Amino acid sequence: MQHTFSFLSSQATSICGAVLLLGLLVGCDAFGLDGPPPNSEPHPLRTADSTVVGPGLQITLRTPDTVALGDSFRMQLQTENPTGHPVSVISGSACMYRFGIYEGDETVPVEGAGRVCAAVQTEISVMPGVRTRRYDLQAARASSNAAPISPGAYAARAALSWRIDGAAVKDTVETTIVFTDE
Repeated sequence: MQHTFSFLSSQATSICGAVLLLGLLVGCDAFGLDGPPPNSEPHPLRTADSTVVGPGLQITLRTPDTVALGDSFRMQLQTENPTGHPVSVISGSACMYRFGIYEGDETVPVEGAGRVCAAVQTEISVMPGVRTRRYDLQAARASSNAAPISPGAYAARAALSWRIDGAAVKDTVETTIVFTDE
């Protein structure tokens, strides 16, 4: 009996290892772990801005309207390819989008918005259908020694700088998000 348990244990360990390796290689999207549906959150998301680039790729930004200072919230970027065929997109960095919260032209370093992107040309095939990226943020400064965020209206912005079929494509989706004292 102990020998059987040892065999099952090593088989389970192998399966767990393979699943973890898949997660490391492909990311959490491999497991369908995109989080809860858009409006099941404390701060419901709304379609804030949308643009069409290249051969019909639709880029959509979703944010909540208001968030209390200190609260966590989600910003969502959706890329939809309705063409029926893969579209090759080349970005100048490993991040396909630059996103953040802004006051005028100044970046507001909110918790969760700081990303480091390798400065390496990246090519992806945007498959037909919809791909959603969710970013968990907090209406609080990313650094403890920075001045606190004041209540008010800020810009939530996602910018892209791609090459599609050899043509340069630069665009931005942007909306207003209000941070409140409540």
